[in-house]
Amino acid sequence: MSKARERAGAATKRMLRPTRIVPREHAPIAIPAEAPPPAPEPAPEKLVSHQPTLAVSVIVPHGGESRFKLLQATLAQLDRSTVAPEVILVEMDRVLRADALARQFAHRHVFIHSEEPFQLVRARNVGIPFARGEYVLWLDSDLLVPADFLGKALTEVSARGLDCLIPWTSVSYLSDDDSNAVIAGARRAEDCKPVNTFLSRRGVVGGAIMARKDFLTRYGGFNGEFRGWGGEDNAWLHKAQVLGRAGTTTRRDQHLYHVFHEDSGGYGSRALFAHPNYQRNIALLHRIRTIRNPTRFLQQFSPPCHFTAPWDGARRVACTAESARVGQVLKDLYGEAIVVTEPGSDADLVIDAATVSRDSLESALDAACRLSRVSAPIAPAPSFASSILEAEPAPAVPARVVKAHDDNIVTC
Repeated sequence: MSKARERAGAATKRMLRPTRIVPREHAPIAIPAEAPPPAPEPAPEKLVSHQPTLAVSVIVPHGGESRFKLLQATLAQLDRSTVAPEVILVEMDRVLRADALARQFAHRHVFIHSEEPFQLVRARNVGIPFARGEYVLWLDSDLLVPADFLGKALTEVSARGLDCLIPWTSVSYLSDDDSNAVIAGARRAEDCKPVNTFLSRRGVVGGAIMARKDFLTRYGGFNGEFRGWGGEDNAWLHKAQVLGRAGTTTRRDQHLYHVFHEDSGGYGSRALFAHPNYQRNIALLHRIRTIRNPTRFLQQFSPPCHFTAPWDGARRVACTAESARVGQVLKDLYGEAIVVTEPGSDADLVIDAATVSRDSLESALDAACRLSRVSAPIAPAPSFASSILEAEPAPAVPARVVKAHDDNIVTC
């Protein structure tokens, strides 16, 4: 290797080395203080099998009928977690498909009506204000999480004092046959021989990412300039390293399992690498990676003043006197994406006393969910039989390793 290449390699390593500087001067996105919780009420219509802890909220972005079976498996497996998370399903599609599934497994279901191809970054960012946990886990809708995964991740991220943790040791890619058998409950993911395996210690960082919620409200989520797929996870980790404390798990027993779909890079597909946005995304990633100074980073990539709304343009909300506080909270959350009007005026949603609880933020988030469904087409949910809950949980075993490719930028 020439000396020039050695110097270039050393410069790259220095550029990506985590920084310990933790600026705190930037004001977070305003989240209104909550009122005291109301007295317990009868159980709502929601059918989730557990009440969430406020330790962790799991945001599951999803889109497309072809991925519905994978989503079902992901949510059913997540429901087995020994630490009960708050589950937020963010569905981005032309039509609403996952409502019944969300009522069974999720605590909130946010819909983004879009005729465009699925945008992972937008779906992830939309879920942030709905997360009430101290930590947020973004989880792709094709990954199976062992029952003890969340508990181990929470223990580690807290003990290490991190703002962001890549919580998994490996992702094992199951074959098509094994995936179907696991979903049907005929086989355990831990017993399957993977066709490929990615390791986080080799620089692969996508699929499942954990972050502190207050870090997200201070600095925002993923860079919204990323379109489609490519580089967004690496850019997020670099941002977390520059503005806070971030790292990869030091554990060797945090294994995830990827359910088969043929367009995944983990199975050798190159289709996403040929997407027109891919090279643009990688150029953006390289530009982000050149900035390691926190002040300069914030100047170049300013955090948003408001959260990403699950709709395009602005939504009009008519508020009565009793619900005026809820309208203001919506305005604080979404800025110009919300227009508050008087009762009787033209509006996408009317908020009155009957739809308001003592927790104004909770009422505002409920209203945001309803606003996201305004005029949304509804399609029958695909029907897939899943017996994944019948399998007994068991510790994962180390998997065969295949080296990642393309600068460690891979799709899960």
